Amino acid sequence: MKKRILAFVISVALSIGGTVTMVAAYEFPNSFWALNEAYINAVNTGDNYAIIDNGNKIIELMQTQPEAEEVINVLADRMQKVAESYAAVGMYDESASMYERFIPYGQKVDWKDSLIIAGAYIDQYKTVMQMYTDGGSPVTYNAKNEPYNGVLFGVVADSETRSQLAHESAILVYHELGHQIVWDIPSRLQEASDRGLTVEFALNCPNEGADIADFESKKSSITEVSELLKKYPNVPILLRFGGEMNIWTNPVDPQQFISAFRYTADYFRQNNPNVAMVWSPGAVSRWGEDVNVYYPGDEYVDWVGMSFYCSKYFLGNPDSVDYEEAYFKTGINSDPVLLAKEIVTKYGDRKPIMLSESGASHKVSSSYITEDSTDWAVEKIKEIYSYIPMVYPQIKFIAHFDTYVNNEMFDYSLEDCPILQKEYISLTKRPSMIKYSSSNSASTVYRPVYDNMSVDGMLPVSTYMHVYNDSVNQVAYYVDGEYKGISYELPFNVNIDLQGLTPGTHTLKAVATTAGGKTIERQNPINVQPGGAVSVYVNGSQLNFDAAPSIHNGRTTVPLRAIFEALNATVDWNAETRTITSTRGATTVSLTVDENVLYKNGDYTLLDAPAQIVGASTYVPLRAVSESFDCQVDWDGNTRTVTITAQS
Repeated sequence: MKKRILAFVISVALSIGGTVTMVAAYEFPNSFWALNEAYINAVNTGDNYAIIDNGNKIIELMQTQPEAEEVINVLADRMQKVAESYAAVGMYDESASMYERFIPYGQKVDWKDSLIIAGAYIDQYKTVMQMYTDGGSPVTYNAKNEPYNGVLFGVVADSETRSQLAHESAILVYHELGHQIVWDIPSRLQEASDRGLTVEFALNCPNEGADIADFESKKSSITEVSELLKKYPNVPILLRFGGEMNIWTNPVDPQQFISAFRYTADYFRQNNPNVAMVWSPGAVSRWGEDVNVYYPGDEYVDWVGMSFYCSKYFLGNPDSVDYEEAYFKTGINSDPVLLAKEIVTKYGDRKPIMLSESGASHKVSSSYITEDSTDWAVEKIKEIYSYIPMVYPQIKFIAHFDTYVNNEMFDYSLEDCPILQKEYISLTKRPSMIKYSSSNSASTVYRPVYDNMSVDGMLPVSTYMHVYNDSVNQVAYYVDGEYKGISYELPFNVNIDLQGLTPGTHTLKAVATTAGGKTIERQNPINVQPGGAVSVYVNGSQLNFDAAPSIHNGRTTVPLRAIFEALNATVDWNAETRTITSTRGATTVSLTVDENVLYKNGDYTLLDAPAQIVGASTYVPLRAVSESFDCQVDWDGNTRTVTITAQS
């Protein structure tokens, strides 16, 4: 190839006097041309491996050159193309790294769309593995109607699912701005008042931007809603005004929206002390739009929400473009943690976050395809309720949109899909969820496992995994190389007994295996605290256990059969539901593994620690079980002795 010299002159006005600096012409090094010819041939033939090889060599060469316009353009172009080729051959982590290298050069050449695509791919392609345990500190903002710890949850108020959801802590009610209040809203508010539920009150703009443009005529509707809510002063109201403004079909002027939101916030703050204002865009904005242009300001917003939907196909099209799916986080790109990332990152340092509407599509009906996607939806809803409370403690409310809207391409309803409904009900019983009343609190506070963290007793470990275009089948755990357990279900929880270890530093390792055959590992040194054996006496007689009692985070747990039998209570184990039922006299107690609720003759008590499986034994919280049978429980910290006095 004939050598070419690309010259240019950059003129820069350095002062008022107009001084201009002339930049000398740039000449490519001789070695560039042969590499570039091989690279162009690889591009023309679609040889991704040759593109990667020659592209990397060009990048390495050009990064030794002075920063000229030609150099920047070549680096930006080759980095972008090499990143694409890495992804094409399934080397996703390498692709993410190359896109990260591309970003500063893409910024210099101002390739706006390419930068958006690169950012989306970086998030998607990076493999992430992070272990979590309990014992963390609650994230609190002292916001109005904010729970201290845990996740409020509920569905649309008129949903059939609620007949099976006695443990809900919230409901979702809709009202259209400018419309009359429908007949059933007062009854829903009264129910919330009677049961101690939080109400998400969605004050929608049915005409979207047109309603905001004509907001002056809608102010009477604000007054009408305010007067209604005054009748239920003890109900915590989360008022979501003008939700999804960043994706409206009839767009809104950002300043007009901000003005309408501020008016609404001021009005309710003056007239309704129980109302918290929720600013709630869609989780992903229109292409390239900054959601913050619609933000009314911290002083007007109590909570930040988002509409949060996992959809199998972008716009219902199974053949949609890869970068669209990556940006809008659909299909294989619909990891809930990544879907929530932008809003949590922007506002989660100062505001509680809520998923104002959420769901996973179990059916797709579009002009492209009609498909039952139940299995896909079940996996996504597992990810939402397993990973969101663990990774994002800022998220304190998840509302499920349990309704199908006629003619919409995606069906997120639970009541139309019994398999999905059953999974939802089960997932919302986990210890991270706030149950029965919004005044309650969750028992679990997650924290990431970090180097040299102090741990004791029974260590519950879970793992968040993100592996692009693959799924995780199992995660096994090891301490100092010794196998401790394996899990096949999200969030891959195993309870590890640390009591036999000497105090000091040990290595905790998680090993994940994917459906695609990958093995991914993460390990952290942990600092095991000194403990000691726990003795348990019932009416003066010491109990002998096949597995040792444990103290973790100040809570004593014991193998279930020994304690129930010592109290002369029957024990029944339902393997399908993993439920323990025990009867002593006129008292019947039941607990379910990994749920923090104990039922005594049908009445519930929330536990500080759930029943757990550790190795081959099922452990139950000692004090809660004993006291449920009207026993007196005393603890001697000096001798690490529990004394139980049981009435005959």
